Amino acid sequence: IVITDTYNEINLPLTNSTYRESTVSTKLGFTSFILSADSSVNDNNLVRNWGINSATTWDEGSKLSASTDFRLSGYEDPYSNMDTFEKFLHSYTLYLPEDVQNDRNTGIIINPVFNLNTVSLEVNENLISNVSGTDERVLNTSQSLSLDAGFSFNPDSLKQWNFGTGYTKTIQGIDDAVNDNNFFTDTENSILYIVNQNYYYAGIPLWEIFYPDFEIEYKNKTNGQISTKYIPEFSLQLSRLSGSRPVDIFLPSFLNVIMSRNLNRDFDSVTDSMNINFETRATALNVFGKLGTTPLINWYQTEEITNIFAINGEYRSYGTEIFSDPVFSLNYSLYLNFSLSQKNSVNFQSNHSLELLPIIWNSTSTGSFNWQVIPNKIIVIPLLSDKNEENKPYFEHKEKLTVYTNKNFENKETSFTLTANHSTDLIFTDKGNISIFAGIGIDQKSITSSESLTKYYLLGIEAGISAKLTF
Repeated sequence: IVITDTYNEINLPLTNSTYRESTVSTKLGFTSFILSADSSVNDNNLVRNWGINSATTWDEGSKLSASTDFRLSGYEDPYSNMDTFEKFLHSYTLYLPEDVQNDRNTGIIINPVFNLNTVSLEVNENLISNVSGTDERVLNTSQSLSLDAGFSFNPDSLKQWNFGTGYTKTIQGIDDAVNDNNFFTDTENSILYIVNQNYYYAGIPLWEIFYPDFEIEYKNKTNGQISTKYIPEFSLQLSRLSGSRPVDIFLPSFLNVIMSRNLNRDFDSVTDSMNINFETRATALNVFGKLGTTPLINWYQTEEITNIFAINGEYRSYGTEIFSDPVFSLNYSLYLNFSLSQKNSVNFQSNHSLELLPIIWNSTSTGSFNWQVIPNKIIVIPLLSDKNEENKPYFEHKEKLTVYTNKNFENKETSFTLTANHSTDLIFTDKGNISIFAGIGIDQKSITSSESLTKYYLLGIEAGISAKLTF
């Protein structure tokens, strides 16, 4: 058994705070337990927390963890007219909860994980109950239940593939607080609230995401409620280790698909939208350089090439006017990193996005060159110099060029930005650095109307110096 106890007090002319924390932890066999409690008072804001945590671990990484957390917060000063010793003793009494109408928050998490060789299964249950308000007390309930499964093919091999899928049902709601007494009645009322949401249990996985008329069922079964939200979500992932073949530049090493539906009620207003997110990423390492698997280029040693393509879409009126109000964006990113030597490198990054309805095009491309120079003579500066030859100061230089373009086809507006930057850092190992930097940029914006074309230009220049000293 391990017992810890902490007390901290700060008294300043304009502010004061007091903090007390106590924990008791123990381990029985494969299971560990932690009981915790703390209280803090900061400018008459009193917050008290209690927690119970347990974790059980078996072979192959399977485990069961559970936690329950309680929070009570309000505006009061329990240490009024007390000295430090009286506060120290009185702080223990704050560990005793009270049946008062302060803001109360209860969180319960249950997380079993099962690992069986190449197969894993994880369940995550999260229930949050919150009661707040002064004249009118309301109960906020939130529950998230997820089931995730993972499979590995060719484990412990360079040809390993990982497949994962998951399904999550999230429900949120606001209701009048009934039996507003303590944490346990809050949790009981939240559980009863969820039990009464029939659509939550009637929704069949995947069907409730794609079937348009599910909005009608949601609308009918939430009629008369203050505020509710329901989000079912399906996810699918496929990943493998990055390769060093030319085909790996284009063959995805990561694939992720997420489809979800968002149903909301705010009094008499009900909205329904469907979201689709698709992302694929391909990464190739050390292919064409001197040290690559297919050495075709001699001016660099190794490289990393990453291609990312993503689609994000939303159907805003999915239930009533399916596919009639879509908003989509297409995104492509290219990352190139070339190592010329152990200390010098060239980097290129390009990001492009196309938004549909309205049509907006954005493009940003950045190229940079980084290199180090170690002087023959040791540079001597008070407080920063080191006589050790292995810690000789050195220079790090960086040149950077960025081009940004934007075009709004609906408003007929275009913009173009070009910036160039240079920075030099004199680095003293484990001591600090001295940096200088400078940059120049030009920005152009064009606005086309029915009568004329208007162009705006903006020129910017920056320069500076900074120093950092480490003791």
